[in-house]
Amino acid sequence: DVVYDNLYSKFFALFAGVVAAYLAQFKQAKVRAFFKKSLRTEIIASLAVGLVLISFLDKHLLDNFYEVVIYRTFFYQIILSVGLSLLILTGLYGEGWVVSFLQWFLGLRLWYPVAQVSYSMYLYHVGFIGLSYELARLYMSSLSLLKLLAVGVAVVLPVTLVASAISYLTIEKPIMNLRHYFDDTSDGETT
Repeated sequence: DVVYDNLYSKFFALFAGVVAAYLAQFKQAKVRAFFKKSLRTEIIASLAVGLVLISFLDKHLLDNFYEVVIYRTFFYQIILSVGLSLLILTGLYGEGWVVSFLQWFLGLRLWYPVAQVSYSMYLYHVGFIGLSYELARLYMSSLSLLKLLAVGVAVVLPVTLVASAISYLTIEKPIMNLRHYFDDTSDGETT
């Protein structure tokens, strides 16, 4: 079996992200005007939060195995992608209490370390998942699937976090600091 199956179902997520980025970059004035109306923004932000939340509730909403498979293969990516794209656009350009709360919550300092290692985690997680799967298959084949998943998460998550932090501190941050040496507006000092 493979870690990422049904790659064709991931293209809509890419498309939704590209459309949101296009609107934010090239149609900024129109998007800002669209989200200027507070009630409209509140409705869209609430809808976006609802779409993101509902995308994770398929096990509780669908009881037929085939419906779950079809949902996860096609609709999960679409619902989550549209929800996140709307959430990003309303967070950037919207006004109102829902948007203010989202901006406050997503702007909390506790997210900063997660943001710093997220790219490294993205790069490393597949390898660590594959390695843990193979080791578990060889040495713990008698465990139930739930116990195997628990062991996998207990091992993979900390290893991925540590490897990502080391990678960030030794590779990403020093390379990002090099931009100061090539920036004409900077005095050449690193941070």
